[in-house]
Amino acid sequence: MKLAKSILTIGVVTLFSSFPLFASSSVDKHTSEAIEHAIAAEKEGKSGKAKELLGHAEESLKHAKAALPEVSDSDQRVHVTESIRHLDLAIASAKENDAKEATKHVDEAIVHLKKVFNKHIVEAIEHAKEAQAEGKKGNAKGLAMHAEASLKHAKMVLPELKDGDQRVNITESIRHLNQAIAHAKENHAEVATKHVDEALVNLKKAAS
Repeated sequence: MKLAKSILTIGVVTLFSSFPLFASSSVDKHTSEAIEHAIAAEKEGKSGKAKELLGHAEESLKHAKAALPEVSDSDQRVHVTESIRHLDLAIASAKENDAKEATKHVDEAIVHLKKVFNKHIVEAIEHAKEAQAEGKKGNAKGLAMHAEASLKHAKMVLPELKDGDQRVNITESIRHLNQAIAHAKENHAEVATKHVDEALVNLKKAAS
C-alpha cells in the first residue's frame, strides 16, 4: 500500500513539474509561427499586396491567440494581447485593400511578438551577466551555476529560431557556455569568464 502511494505521489509530482515545460514549449512554438507569418505579411504589404498580407496576418493571429492562454508572465501577456490587437487591425485594413495601413499594424505586431519570443534570450543574457560578475570575483562555483542557467535558456530558444544569423549566434553562445561550465568545474575562473564574455557577445547579437 505504501509503495502504491509512493508511486502515485511521484507520478503526480512528475506531471505537475513537467507541465510548465510543455506549456513554455507550446508558447515558443506558436509565437515562432506567429512571427514567421507576420514577417511574411509585412513583406507582402510592402509590395502593396493586401490580399496576400491578409492571408499571412490571419495565420499569425491564429498562432498568437493559441499562445495567449499558455502565457503566465504578465508582461508577456500584454505583448501577446497587443500583437493580437494590431493583427486584428491589420486584417481589417487589408480587407479594405489598404496595404500601407495594414503593414503598419503588422510591424507593431512583430515588435510585440519578438519581445515575447526573445524572453529566453533575455534570461540567457541576464544569467550570463551574473556568471561574468561571479567570474570576475574568482567565484568559479557561482559562475558555473549562472552559466548553466544561461545555457538552459539558450538551448530552449535554439530549436524555434528561423533566422540563420540568430541560430549561429545562439549556437556559438551555447558552445562558449559549455566551455565556461567545464572550466569552472575545474576551478579555472579566469578562463571560464573569458568564455562567458564570448557567450554574452553572441547572445546580445541574437537579441538585436
